[in-house]
Amino acid sequence: MIWPSAVRGAIGANAVLVAVVLLGQPQLAPAAAFGGMTAVHARFEPFAVRGRMLAGIGAGMVLAVGAGAVASAAHWPIPAVVVLLAVVAALAKLLTDAVGSGPPGGLIFVFATGTVAMLPTNWSGVGAQLALAGTGAAAGWLVAMWGRLVDPLGPIRTAVARALDAVLAARASDDLHPALEAVDTAWRAIATLPADRDVSGLCDLLADAESALADPDRDVDALRDHARRLRSWAWTPAARRRRAALATAGTHRERRARILPAWGTLVRRAAHPGSPALTAAARVGLGVLVAGIVAAALDLGHAYWAMVAAAAVLQSTNVRHTVQRTVQRAVGTVVGGVLGAALLLADLPQPAMLGCIVLALLGAEYCVLRNYGIAIVFLTPLTLLLASLLVPADAGTLVADRVVDTVLGSLVGFVAALAVPGHRYVTAVRTAVASAEVANAELMARLASGRGIAAARAEARAALTTLRRARDVVHGELVGTALAERASDIERHGHHLLRRSA
Repeated sequence: MIWPSAVRGAIGANAVLVAVVLLGQPQLAPAAAFGGMTAVHARFEPFAVRGRMLAGIGAGMVLAVGAGAVASAAHWPIPAVVVLLAVVAALAKLLTDAVGSGPPGGLIFVFATGTVAMLPTNWSGVGAQLALAGTGAAAGWLVAMWGRLVDPLGPIRTAVARALDAVLAARASDDLHPALEAVDTAWRAIATLPADRDVSGLCDLLADAESALADPDRDVDALRDHARRLRSWAWTPAARRRRAALATAGTHRERRARILPAWGTLVRRAAHPGSPALTAAARVGLGVLVAGIVAAALDLGHAYWAMVAAAAVLQSTNVRHTVQRTVQRAVGTVVGGVLGAALLLADLPQPAMLGCIVLALLGAEYCVLRNYGIAIVFLTPLTLLLASLLVPADAGTLVADRVVDTVLGSLVGFVAALAVPGHRYVTAVRTAVASAEVANAELMARLASGRGIAAARAEARAALTTLRRARDVVHGELVGTALAERASDIERHGHHLLRRSA
């Protein structure tokens, strides 16, 4: 379900912000808000992973706010601020992609640094900005983690429910990959639990889902019912007991090893020369740099909005996705600008303005995973209201700045995606193809001998997941078409073997 994560994000980002504004310190509101936006990351991760990840993201938010505050206090010239934002954008993209923090990726770090850098600050105010950012990050962490006290298995049950839904959807499609990936994600979520935690019922459900993938004639109505029950709210003690029984009443009793992500390894791999992650980071850095230079040369108001827009469209995974984001962000900004102008012209009292900010972020958080363009319709009036809260300005001028800067930044981001070649992705696909071929051959051999099938099956599934992700990216890069077709053939062969081995 998306609503719980949307509510967490809205509360986490706004709790300290509202308090700061009501206490008469609106100039500190951005630092508090950006720290609180820690809560919008790692939406669906198990609590063991989410807690560690959000701690790192919260620290990064504080550093981003601090970098902007130092630039403001030191009165850095615009070119220096533009370079700073480009560096922050590239680093944030690289690190968030490496650890898989999910949307909004590295975007908020750029937004935080740019916003705070453009606000007048003295050296004594730097400490206050850092303190408020840290307070907001702590509040965001607590809001995102409070569910661990009342429902520690919540994210894991959700992962299993998504796996069951994906298996049901696979019945109407020849593409098994989404179901295989969802099942793998659920197994990885279970692996984050302590080894002695009884989740045998969830393990049984995943085993049944895998069997249903292998047998197209198998009745799956029970899986549909289980997915619904896993998602249901448990309002009464009896409902909570039934939900707990669904997780524990199973036959999977083998001891599991606890596995948590090795983020150090992931970061080193992403930062390795030739890594596709470096290509993505280079695109973001270049896009933000050029957007800042152009916006400064044209003397646009709120020029950092152009840099944020460039970073936003380049959070995508490939060129094709960047095109979609460019169009959605431009159109969403125009529509949202109309709504923002209406709210600004209404001259709302401060409490009503704060209420609109909270509701706008809630709407954006709910829509961002469903439709990026609609999310931007909510985010645009949110940004305009925050800007007018800090520095009152003419509504028409503010809306015009927002639309022009955002469209300019989006277009520059699109050009940057084309300017940085995506041929490194071809190398990643070739490596994934070779690994998948080896894994498929090993699984065929194990099927013939009848021994070691489970381990070979796991290796094949992992290799096919890596292959599919790499193939999708290189296809979206508009390069390596023949290689992508070969990868598709290997993937289909692998799926056939997985059906046989289940």
